[in-house]
Amino acid sequence: MKLKRQNIDIRMSGGEETIDFSLITIQNEDFVPIPTIRNIDSKIFPELLITEDYIAVSSNGAHLCLSGLISHVECGFVETLNGFASIYANYVRENIFAVNMVGGNGDSGGSVFSYKQDMQHVSLNGIVSSGHKNFVNGGVSGTVAVIAISSILSSISNVINITIVTTN
Repeated sequence: MKLKRQNIDIRMSGGEETIDFSLITIQNEDFVPIPTIRNIDSKIFPELLITEDYIAVSSNGAHLCLSGLISHVECGFVETLNGFASIYANYVRENIFAVNMVGGNGDSGGSVFSYKQDMQHVSLNGIVSSGHKNFVNGGVSGTVAVIAISSILSSISNVINITIVTTN
């Protein structure tokens, strides 16, 4: 099985913003990827099945979750739409939305999703871009910056032909 990783650095039309993400090119036609999100902390649903409906996050307060290498599955609520984040004071990431959940170092690139009613199927909403932890009064809270899946898809639609694998 041959998998080729392809890093994509695309500037959004009409601006200087860069969206950073990776794609995997599948060169073996016999290989069929499984469209799931690992949820290893759940005995009932260790894999979440990705559906084809990409739901745009359109309101503050929407419930979203992330699946990260370090944090596994964490959930929270949208705090800001169409926001921006300053990353280590080196650059600004625009057109992100912020979710009040704690992500760990190493969660970047993880899926951001919303559960369907059956709790086994999910809709993709974005990809974790960065996060910030707050340590207050012995507790930990955080904010995760998310690149919307719609921003990624619209930025590459004129550049490459892409197929997102789903259960539908």
